[in-house]
Amino acid sequence: QTESLLATLVRSHDVVAEALWPRLAEEQRARIDAIRRKGKPTTAEASTDALPPVLADPPWGRKKKKKKKAVVIEGLEPRLSDGLAAQPEEIHWLEGQQHSWISETEFNYYNPKALGGAKLRRALSRAKDAHAKNRYSDALDGPKLLEAPHEDALEVWNSTPHELWGWLPLEVIKLFVARVGVAALPGLLLMGEKKNATAAELLQRVASVRVGPIMAMAFSGSAKASRAARSWFDAFPGHAATALIPITLGSKGKARKGHEGALQYLAFKGHDESIREAAALHGEDVSVAIESILDVDPLEDVPTKLPKKPDFWTPEAFPRPVLRGSGDSLPLEAVEH
Repeated sequence: QTESLLATLVRSHDVVAEALWPRLAEEQRARIDAIRRKGKPTTAEASTDALPPVLADPPWGRKKKKKKKAVVIEGLEPRLSDGLAAQPEEIHWLEGQQHSWISETEFNYYNPKALGGAKLRRALSRAKDAHAKNRYSDALDGPKLLEAPHEDALEVWNSTPHELWGWLPLEVIKLFVARVGVAALPGLLLMGEKKNATAAELLQRVASVRVGPIMAMAFSGSAKASRAARSWFDAFPGHAATALIPITLGSKGKARKGHEGALQYLAFKGHDESIREAAALHGEDVSVAIESILDVDPLEDVPTKLPKKPDFWTPEAFPRPVLRGSGDSLPLEAVEH
């Protein structure tokens, strides 16, 4: 730790070290010399022509290009290709996932027929009345889903807005979805309107274009939500492209930037042709608009104002990186980049 502190001080205040030089012992001078030598190139410096383009002419050092005005096309709906239309909506469980959702919860012991369907619907009616009167003591508890026959539970689950639910543990939802499968999708989509990150986590393995709006929002959300969205994009790129095109072109402002980022992520992962094929189903105007979104250099996406460099940033004192091919050292200007 002491050595690291000394190196930082020498690199950032070498003039002071030079002023103190006459008073230093030989051992102290040797330590400072060693620190200084680390910043000197050990081989010939590479020419500008030999540098990678990002170091020779970094985009953050250039004036940013004026971004073209986003093309907004409202009213688009997802158009399924023949291949997607032939695929049923289903859950593609990971190995052992469905079993773990069923077995790893204490709620698995709820009797599926302990609460009749009529009682469940009456509980829902009370919850609606309580919500209208801002009284939450009669909110619908999630575990009741596990005490009614599946058909009755599904009817309630798929038609109940999330705000009418009271105690709704994630484990209950997982167990219910594992029991009834993709039939629970409408209720999960309703949940996504209020609890986007939770819905995105639960929908990661659902192959359905209808999941797209939730994942489009999750992509720009919390780290957890964004991971869920990327996982869904990776698993179902065709569904993602089909859903994202109308969402992206119909949005503006901050939301538009996030949705464009989702499309660019898909393209970066090698699914650009899937995006173009999905866009072509809407006609030439949509194809041209989508192409302008895909035709970007990720390196150009840099902050307008770069962060301030820390006080210890003294690249002339750092060991010089070398180019892999020639072995030449980077010039000081390139290290600064």
